[in-house]
Amino acid sequence: MTKQLKPCPFCASTNLFIDDVDYRFNKIVPEEQRGIYNAVVCYKCNARGSEKDSENKAIQV
Repeated sequence: MTKQLKPCPFCASTNLFIDDVDYRFNKIVPEEQRGIYNAVVCYKCNARGSEKDSENKAIQV
């Protein structure tokens, strides 16, 4: 299933991807916030959405 991403609000590019960041083993992050987070990122201008705990939540922001 292909996820429909809205165009980038900064450059209008449709060349976007969903990035995941792994904080599970990061000792600097408080233990209750450790996990894998997702954010939508623009290939063209490198704009990055806020990190959420699921792909669907990252897309909806």
